[in-house]
Amino acid sequence: MDSANNVPNTNARLTEFIIWFLFIAAVFSVGARLGTKYALAHRLGVDDKLIIGSLIIYLAQCIAITVATSADISTSTNDSNEVSSGFMKAQYASVPLLILALALVKWSNSAFIRQLSPKHIYRRVSLALATVVGFWLVSAIVTGLLQCSLPRPWDFTDNSHCINRQAWWAFTVVLNVITDIGLVILYFFIIVELQLSLARKAGIIVAFSTRLLVVGITLVQLATSLDEGDRVEVSSSLRVPLVLNQAVISSSVIIACVPYLKPFMQALQIGINRVDNTSAFEDELVHFPAPTTSSDSNWGSRVNYQ
Repeated sequence: MDSANNVPNTNARLTEFIIWFLFIAAVFSVGARLGTKYALAHRLGVDDKLIIGSLIIYLAQCIAITVATSADISTSTNDSNEVSSGFMKAQYASVPLLILALALVKWSNSAFIRQLSPKHIYRRVSLALATVVGFWLVSAIVTGLLQCSLPRPWDFTDNSHCINRQAWWAFTVVLNVITDIGLVILYFFIIVELQLSLARKAGIIVAFSTRLLVVGITLVQLATSLDEGDRVEVSSSLRVPLVLNQAVISSSVIIACVPYLKPFMQALQIGINRVDNTSAFEDELVHFPAPTTSSDSNWGSRVNYQ
């Protein structure tokens, strides 16, 4: 009997460990990004401040989920209704924070694109994507907060007073995927216009295309959430989707830091500086020192737009 009672506690502790491990991985990635950026440019841009904001929201989400899992650890299995209520409240509080954190990451990427390319067409497309992200953010959060009627908007065990949560979640995830793919495509069109060797150009494209890994994790998250949604035991059915939510936001933050590695930034910056020197862009571009070593020079030299 004791071993049976320990199973939920063990699962809850494992959930907490995974949640905070993923968060710490994101913290180290953002720290490396900001350290590299500041060492090269001696300042942080709007894109960096947005990624810091996403990390703060991510922390709040981790705390919300930990409160529920801690209640699961300290509550006996006979109080399953209390545990289920705690998990539903955690889900209710954490999903809007998840969406907000992801939106801030996307806006950070969009801000970086506007620094990366002086072409008006790319800047307009980037702004349009940022606007779509804003629509996605507001619509998904408002609908999520009002998913069930008051006074228990978090209690979705009785579907008679709730919206179709699976349809809402599918809309939220699909639009998340579409905007991520849109960012990758926009990155691709910008990079292919750089005058680089094929190998170097391919390397930069691969770095930016790592965001497609987030798309894959997001689709797994959607499939799992839809599959788990009809289970009777709320705490067990929500545990895997909650962990996958954390995997999505952690991978999104980490992968947003990949293009800020020093070789990519120096190579891209030389190309940007040679494209347009008008004052309209000079205030937004982050200026890096030219490479000093022969290896850096070979990597970052002669980057230009065709």
